[in-house]
Amino acid sequence: MSQTPKTSSEAPKNTRKTEKQATPDTLFPIDFSQFQTRNVAVLAEANNILMQTAKAIWENETRLFQMETEQVRDSVGNLRSGKVPASLFSDMFEQWHRNSEKSIEHLRAINDLMRSCEWQLLDLFANKLTKKPAE
Repeated sequence: MSQTPKTSSEAPKNTRKTEKQATPDTLFPIDFSQFQTRNVAVLAEANNILMQTAKAIWENETRLFQMETEQVRDSVGNLRSGKVPASLFSDMFEQWHRNSEKSIEHLRAINDLMRSCEWQLLDLFANKLTKKPAE
């Protein structure tokens, strides 16, 4: 039995598929410029929400400070008035009670502003960052 050499037509064929060359599009299917543009827009909107909230809180704090200044001025004015000490203390405690209620209202308003800001930011990031960009 003699073996005959195989010719090129009888040689086993290469059944292995050639692999595609890795390109930047196959390695990174995300368009980074579009991704960054979307991130910048989201951060700009978040910054706007934060600035509006900070402005509203600043205005509320200013009103609270003005109210407390008026309270101190009124308290000192009552001490100068020559009233009977019993009625003076009664008036001062009533005024203190009214002003405390106003202070609590201001603090609640600030709390509401902060909570609203947090929900707006959460909504912004949940909606904008999870959606695919429009093509």
